[in-house]
Amino acid sequence: MYNNQNGPIQNLWHNTTKTQKIVILSFPIILILVFIISIILIINQSQKIDPDSYHIDITNYNITDAPEKYKLPLQLQVWNHLIYANPPIATVTTATIRENSFIKSSDDTFSYTSFLLDIPEFKQTYEIKFTYLNQNIKNTQYGEDYIINISCPNYTDTAYPDSICYISNDPYVNIDQYLPYSGYTTNNTEISIQKESYIDSSTEDEDPSIDSSIAGKNFLWVSLNTCHNQDLLKEGMEYTHNWLKTRLTNPDNFLIEYYEYCSE
Repeated sequence: MYNNQNGPIQNLWHNTTKTQKIVILSFPIILILVFIISIILIINQSQKIDPDSYHIDITNYNITDAPEKYKLPLQLQVWNHLIYANPPIATVTTATIRENSFIKSSDDTFSYTSFLLDIPEFKQTYEIKFTYLNQNIKNTQYGEDYIINISCPNYTDTAYPDSICYISNDPYVNIDQYLPYSGYTTNNTEISIQKESYIDSSTEDEDPSIDSSIAGKNFLWVSLNTCHNQDLLKEGMEYTHNWLKTRLTNPDNFLIEYYEYCSE
């Protein structure tokens, strides 16, 4: 009498055809491959910029002669600056590169572009500096292959001189390039404007003498040669506010201290 010493699993394997054995052995490998591909797809998707996360279109991006792959990151970065001070809108906002502002240069590794970007709906002009790796260079050491820098333009370059340029939580960013300033008012009163030290709100706890109303403020120090003439002081104050506005900055963001003196 034949005694089968094999268990049920061994018997099943013994009775399985060669094709069935191949399928069975391949199944774990297929599962592993599916898992790996799923992970890759998830990573790629997380790195992909969602087109619905911005609502701006640079209509003449082609004049930059930059690769198309940089258009979406540029638009997204511009949009992030816009929504800093403006609520998102449902429709697509258009932006245009001012053609007579476009400058481009390059070296063996990088291309450098700069231009003014006008955004009519938000009445904003931004100065864009855009650097990217030349297409014939293999990126093995530079990390990101592009750098985008967005800033407020010089006040003489904006298309919207009556608007405030919103670019940062720090209001000094808009006017640092103009400070310190020295000039004359309409009545030929000498005036100078400079940054004053910043008092952080946490300093109030350390020094009780600091008025809570000024803690955390951004200071400007304005000197006026008024010889204590109140009409000249009033004119100097109006001049200071208008000077800030023409530099695309909101005067209300600053605590302005006025110092009067008398000099022939």
